Amino acid sequence: MKKILFTVFRILLSALSLFVTASALYHTVLLGFGPVPLFMLTIALPFLAATLFTNRIKALFSVKKADKPLYRLIKYTVLFCFCAVFVLFGCFSAAMLLTAEAQPPSAETDCVLILGCKVEDRQPSLMLQRRLDTAAVYLLDHPDVIVVVSGGIGNSSVYSEASVMRSYLIGCGVAANRILTEDLSTNTQENLQYSAELLQNLSLSQDADVLIVTDGFHQLRARIWAEKFGFTNLSSLSSSTPLFLFPYYFFREFMGLTRYFLLGF
Repeated sequence: MKKILFTVFRILLSALSLFVTASALYHTVLLGFGPVPLFMLTIALPFLAATLFTNRIKALFSVKKADKPLYRLIKYTVLFCFCAVFVLFGCFSAAMLLTAEAQPPSAETDCVLILGCKVEDRQPSLMLQRRLDTAAVYLLDHPDVIVVVSGGIGNSSVYSEASVMRSYLIGCGVAANRILTEDLSTNTQENLQYSAELLQNLSLSQDADVLIVTDGFHQLRARIWAEKFGFTNLSSLSSSTPLFLFPYYFFREFMGLTRYFLLGF
């Protein structure tokens, strides 16, 4: 029975490792090689090697070599670092999933805040379109709620994300006078910072109910920055993310969260 369970575990781990590796290579071709694909491969390839070359891995940790001090130092240092990253990744992943699955309150919120991402000319990217469609359903069901669209000008367009988001929502039937634009931000931190300033200028108190709309993987980091800039009553409404894109953005969020807790930004 143990042998069967171990074989099933190896197959599942191999499949997951191959999936993450394929996602990393896909985004490398699409976006160029960067720290996120590198980190994905650093995590996935050792697991893949461990499942495909189990006997050789065992040989590296043989008793004969274990009595060599330098070998022990290297082995346990590598194991410690790998386990530390694995535990941290597990903790962050659990927190991200819990935040992503949070549901909006049954009562109306005071404001919906939609976080931007890439736009293509005057059109939202597919990821941004999913966020806008998710928000539009809520806004049409709650006609008295205002909405802030947040996002500045990126590298791929001369139009701000906020202006494209505003036009898309109007096309969905959301009244223009309900839509506030924040078009200066270039990252998640600035999304929440400038949106908070915008709402404060409108005399909306910091304990107002704010519903954050973004992809599920992004909700935790968005919430952290929102709380840092004074929002106190927050809820989440997550758009869906295609399965094949999920590993890349999940790992990117993990790196962003690690940087925040280590460096504060």
